[in-house]
Amino acid sequence: RWELHQLEAMATEEEKRNCRIVVVAGQQRIGKSNETMRVLFFDSQGRKGLIFDINKEYGQYKVYLKDGSFKICKAKRIFHRDIKRFSIQRKIEVARVITITDEGKEMTNEEIDDLLLKCLKEFRGGILLIEDLNQVFGDALPVKFSGYLTNVAHRDSDLYIHLQSVGRILPKMLQNTAFVRCHRQFEGIENSKGKLKDEYEIFKIAQIIVNTQYDSGNIRFFLFVDRLGQKIIGKLSKQMLQEAVGEYLSTHKKILAPLLDRRNENGGKVFDYFTAMKTKTEQLTTKYYGNKI
Repeated sequence: RWELHQLEAMATEEEKRNCRIVVVAGQQRIGKSNETMRVLFFDSQGRKGLIFDINKEYGQYKVYLKDGSFKICKAKRIFHRDIKRFSIQRKIEVARVITITDEGKEMTNEEIDDLLLKCLKEFRGGILLIEDLNQVFGDALPVKFSGYLTNVAHRDSDLYIHLQSVGRILPKMLQNTAFVRCHRQFEGIENSKGKLKDEYEIFKIAQIIVNTQYDSGNIRFFLFVDRLGQKIIGKLSKQMLQEAVGEYLSTHKKILAPLLDRRNENGGKVFDYFTAMKTKTEQLTTKYYGNKI
């Protein structure tokens, strides 16, 4: 299983200094929240965690560990006025803010927006989790929030955003996202082809791998798409990637056209279908395989 420190090991020195935005995309009940909770409580590299707990579900959470055991983890509730104080405290722990005012009243939509922005502005030196951003903002990011994403590079925190699918990643958010952690999702990547543009291919191949693992019973499997390096990384072998690339090419045969159209000096074909498939599969496997450690 891939850990946060493995992503750190693969990062450049500049990337290590900068904040990372990690979008976690996947349907419910496939281990999406469990993996992020495991990172926050057990793999945070000595950093605090803050959860924007809009559904009020993380006060006590059963976290399943790599060996199959579990631990009951508690994220203490802090008042909204104490976010900055929590940020500078020395004790390493996980806290949460909920959408209830410090006076005990349910917050309005506008107040929820303001609370999220307060978390983004005041929390430093840790990992901030936003659970289901679309529930907060719907399908349009306010200018003030998208402005934060644009200027996030030099903030001393990582930002994790949970969504139901890659298709729910809004354009401004995608532009500033370093990694997408891909779990099983209901929605096909084809539905987001226009949004992903040149990145459709890498996300489609990643989805094929995840779906293959899910269908074989490994329902909690996930991997990362490194958008900066254009690599697929995680608990996968080259053979797994190669098989996924082969499946991708079998349904996107137009990609083979340049090879099939190539002619030698005598006018004969350089590639037949079999050799074109083999050559392109090797090219894409080399292009997208990102595991280094």
